[in-house]
Amino acid sequence: MTHAQDADITDDEAESLLAEGAENLRTPDDDGEHDDAVSEDDDDPRLSKARKDAATYRERLRDAEAERDALREELSGHRTNEVVRLAEGAGMRSGADLLAVTSLEALRDTETGRIDPEKVTAAARDALSSRPHWRGSAKLPARPTERLRGTGDADTEPREASWADLLQPGR
Repeated sequence: MTHAQDADITDDEAESLLAEGAENLRTPDDDGEHDDAVSEDDDDPRLSKARKDAATYRERLRDAEAERDALREELSGHRTNEVVRLAEGAGMRSGADLLAVTSLEALRDTETGRIDPEKVTAAARDALSSRPHWRGSAKLPARPTERLRGTGDADTEPREASWADLLQPGR
């Protein structure tokens, strides 16, 4: 059989060939034991190709599962950071404390799967009512970049203080 003929095998034929090969390996001998020896059907190039294809698909599946797991872990980290940010914006000193009393799943929107800001705020308030020592001393900005924004005025640049500045009050 040529390589061009191997390419014409359908998925159904490949599955049946694999099933036949597996059957040949699993059928008991006359004495009731399984024959672990390779059968004469192993010379069939279609069976060989089907096995190679199956191995390729298994490898691709393992790669896809590994990528999925990595992405799932990364998404969980982003969700955790969002909960921490929102909890600190709701008045908690450390937003990570909220995750000690509730789960990420409880803080997600049931329809979209995203973190629900209202649920985080309500959970933070509940946690602060029973644990007031978790309250922060000052309310943090809702977005981390708000602390980084300047006015853009050149006069607001810090300058070095002189002795005259220190000796003259009100300057």
